[in-house]
Amino acid sequence: MNILIIGCRLQGVEAVYLAKKAGFFTTAVDRDENACAVGLADRFVRCDFFDSEIMTKLFMENDAVLPAVENMEVCEKLLQYGKITDTPVIFDKRAYAVSSSKLCSDRLFGTLKIPVPQKYPECGFPVIIKPDDLSGSKMVFKAENKTELENVLEKYGGHTPIIGEYLSGKSYSLEVLRANGKTIFPMITEVVVDKNYDCKEIIAPAEISENETAQMMKIAEKLDSALHCEGIFDIEVISHNGVLKILEIDARLPSQTPISVYHASGFNMVKWLAEMKVFGSSDETQIRSKFCCYCQIKSTSRGIEILGEHIMSDCGKLHIINGFFGADEAVSNYRGTSDFCAIMIFFADSISEAENKRIRSLKLISEKFNIPVISD
Repeated sequence: MNILIIGCRLQGVEAVYLAKKAGFFTTAVDRDENACAVGLADRFVRCDFFDSEIMTKLFMENDAVLPAVENMEVCEKLLQYGKITDTPVIFDKRAYAVSSSKLCSDRLFGTLKIPVPQKYPECGFPVIIKPDDLSGSKMVFKAENKTELENVLEKYGGHTPIIGEYLSGKSYSLEVLRANGKTIFPMITEVVVDKNYDCKEIIAPAEISENETAQMMKIAEKLDSALHCEGIFDIEVISHNGVLKILEIDARLPSQTPISVYHASGFNMVKWLAEMKVFGSSDETQIRSKFCCYCQIKSTSRGIEILGEHIMSDCGKLHIINGFFGADEAVSNYRGTSDFCAIMIFFADSISEAENKRIRSLKLISEKFNIPVISD
């Protein structure tokens, strides 16, 4: 199968990586020839997404299109190209419109009676402030008191702030995939964040109680019935005193978790979605039971840190390296010096063994370049 991937930043890395694992021929498109996913694709085309002549030709050359961007105007244009060329686009406009606004999402959660963090000012401090129209950790802040809250709000400019109670506990994620009337829920993963609330590590599958698993599945089933999202959406929750409260949903291919699920189970989300769209069916199944530890590291002459995925956004072209300093696989801009960023992937028969691999890997890097491990 030939698959066209639109966007070569973090979601593009996820899309190209999994499409290649599926054996697809990948063509990636972006305006930035140095974007991180450019070097991973079989073919890269530098162009503007609104260049109808080039884009229409690319659509006609491919069997399916997977957007890896978060821009409604771009995605609407892609749907137009898909209609003109009769090429399936793996994107649900309606579901994305709901998930791209936290205000719209919150109204949906209320209608479905899904537990959510209490809103300010009903809740006390500390609070978390998030922008209504951005996903992930962008412009997410914690405020311990009213003064800190007022200082944060001054930074928001044209963004509408969503303010809610700060909850401590483990965070979990689950993807919901739907096509041709069939829905699957591949695997619950644990999301570990850095001090800036950016995801720095994924553990797949999550070590989660039966009760919490049942809560997560109930939430996923409710959202699937309400959204009817033809494609993929991601659910993130936090466990607070044994109760799962939903943080957000995103109706687009996420980064980090699909690759983690692939290495833990063998299930390839991109392969399933593409085959369902093109052929109407897929035999993609979970073929193995492993534990995967996925993290991002930044190495400099100062030391090695495990940090959120933002460090990969502007590090330039990435390439895949097998056996990288003891990792089972890495996606990195490594060129032989101590200054590099890398997605590190470790898998084993237990999570403790996978995490021990990670510890040994960081030690090898530390010894190679004579630099300390700043955080693990």
